[in-house]
Amino acid sequence: MCQTVPTHLDQYFQLACDTTIEGLRKGTGGPFGATLVRNGEVICAVGNTVLEQTDISGHAEMVAVRQGCKTRHPGSVRLCDVRHL
Repeated sequence: MCQTVPTHLDQYFQLACDTTIEGLRKGTGGPFGATLVRNGEVICAVGNTVLEQTDISGHAEMVAVRQGCKTRHPGSVRLCDVRHL
């Protein structure tokens, strides 16, 4: 777990932090992560993929929405919350 996240932040933010650290270690993106949540269920937790995909639109929030659309009906993603850093 990421040790720099203040204890008052929620578990979804923690997942975003963890994926950020993982992405930094793998060299796939910058220090950004996001967790897509709907009704308390984690749809996905992803990191920035700008470096891995050589795509400037690979921001963690965008990656989360794209992945969410692949695993859920695209219309349902609009009802999700995004925790990001």
